[in-house]
Amino acid sequence: MTINPSYEDLEQRVKFLEKKTAEFKKTDEALRESEEQFRDLVEGSIQGILIHRDHKPLFVNQAYAAIRGYTPEEILGMDSIVPMFSPQDQARLVEYKDDRLKGKEVPVDYEYQGVHKDGSLIWLESKVRVVQWEGRPAIQSTIFDISKRKQAEEALSRSEERYRMIFEAASRSGQGAVILQDRDNIEAACLFTNDAAVRILGYTREELFRISWFEILHSNCRDAARDRYITRLSGKDISGLFELTIIRKDGTEVPIELASIQIEFHGGGALVDFFRDISEQKKSKEMLKQANEALEQRVEDRTVELKISNEQLEIQKKNLEEVNTALRVLLKKRDEDKLNMEQKVVFNMNELILPYIEKLNSSNLDERQKVLLDILESNLGDITSSFSHSLFHTHTGFTPSEMQIANLIKQGKTSKQIAELLNLSSRTIETHRKNIRKKLGLGNKKINLRTHLLLIQ
Repeated sequence: MTINPSYEDLEQRVKFLEKKTAEFKKTDEALRESEEQFRDLVEGSIQGILIHRDHKPLFVNQAYAAIRGYTPEEILGMDSIVPMFSPQDQARLVEYKDDRLKGKEVPVDYEYQGVHKDGSLIWLESKVRVVQWEGRPAIQSTIFDISKRKQAEEALSRSEERYRMIFEAASRSGQGAVILQDRDNIEAACLFTNDAAVRILGYTREELFRISWFEILHSNCRDAARDRYITRLSGKDISGLFELTIIRKDGTEVPIELASIQIEFHGGGALVDFFRDISEQKKSKEMLKQANEALEQRVEDRTVELKISNEQLEIQKKNLEEVNTALRVLLKKRDEDKLNMEQKVVFNMNELILPYIEKLNSSNLDERQKVLLDILESNLGDITSSFSHSLFHTHTGFTPSEMQIANLIKQGKTSKQIAELLNLSSRTIETHRKNIRKKLGLGNKKINLRTHLLLIQ
């Protein structure tokens, strides 16, 4: 059975609801007022504030947009803010976001380079935290433009690097002696020096503060030092080592190697001169120079000796060539004489002996006389055989066919037999025989051709 509420119960409920409605309205007004205060605070902030979820912009203030070079509407219209990170920082910042949402420890404050709307890179410092946006986790990033601070840091770093180079130069100079002098007055007193300079120069530190670096230089070096100083003032680079000679307090001349740089000192310009004593190095160079000169002299002396020896060898060579030439002339003369003698023997044999042997062969000789004549003919052949062979080949000038026929004649073959052997006509063989006799100088002589060929074989 249902019990209907009484009038009093309904009235109490209405009053309760009215009270709650008033409370909700008051809370809503407070919340709206708080949101307006928050928006006024955020929008009026000089810090750039961005809220995003998975890099999709959800809220951005005017300062953030101005730092980036965009309007707030342009940023809110982006699908992702990742392209506004420099390429070298994108992976790192995305990893930070993922790890932060997973509850891992990641830097809250960090620096990175962002990409301005005009494409230039700007240095940013970012403070990041997780916030609730419309009931879900999101990332709030507060950025500061630190480009000018970075530029100042880089300038400071370059300045520190410059002074570091000063000390490195001092280390490279060996003893690390340093003199600091006024850049605008070469003859001004020293502004600063160190113990190494005091030791090399022989002056006390107080004395060096009363004299100029220029006064310490040897008079022979002052013009070169002045020219170098003027060149530096003109803005030209004169880096590198420079050799000078200084005069110690005791009057000793000391060669030094010097390097200078310009720095800012107490609001003005100054020159820092680093130098070292190179006396031992100079002595070593001089000893090396003397050794080289001695070696060069030895080489020169040896070269002269070799030249004389070569000249003597050339003379001996020339004498030997002259002797060889004379020997060649004598040998040639001897060969010519030998050839003349052989020719005379053969000629006399053909002219004075062979004709009579032919006549004897034609006469009525008994057997004993024929035997003796054959022996005589054979002995004559032996006498001339030692040189007649060369004469035969040298002086006959036979053609190949004539050589072949002459050999067959020496073997005792008749013209008919030769014609049959060579498959030639007898008339052709007779023509060759005439040519052979003519070439042997027997054309009109009654000398047996076979006998003559046997004598000159």
